[in-house]
Amino acid sequence: RKECCTTGAFKDRVVVEKLVCQAIVGVKEPERMQRQKVVIDVTMYLDTSCCSLMDNLEKTISYATVAREVLKYTEESKHFLLETLCHGIARMLCLKYGAPECTVRVEKPRAIPLADQAVVEITRTREFFTEE
Repeated sequence: RKECCTTGAFKDRVVVEKLVCQAIVGVKEPERMQRQKVVIDVTMYLDTSCCSLMDNLEKTISYATVAREVLKYTEESKHFLLETLCHGIARMLCLKYGAPECTVRVEKPRAIPLADQAVVEITRTREFFTEE
């Protein structure tokens, strides 16, 4: 886990939006057999004041690294629920990357007839996962 600016009064956001992944997610047999498109947004809340003053990537959470890791996790996972996928991503952001708090949103296009997509969005703190 990289050192990041996690103390301080600021609640800044580092965001990765509309990360397109292929995942095994769902309860029906066809969903378990073939990967489907999911679109993921992650928001990490942290104090970026020290890294911005120092202009130092090592003092923050790299959004490029996070995007690669979220993609890898999602494409290797096999969950029944979008909620479980969100939980796994949030856990990684908080414990591996040190985000004090994060929001994860997963969209599954065409999951429901007559709707554009199904969406699950969760917000978790690092403390939530350290108490597991």
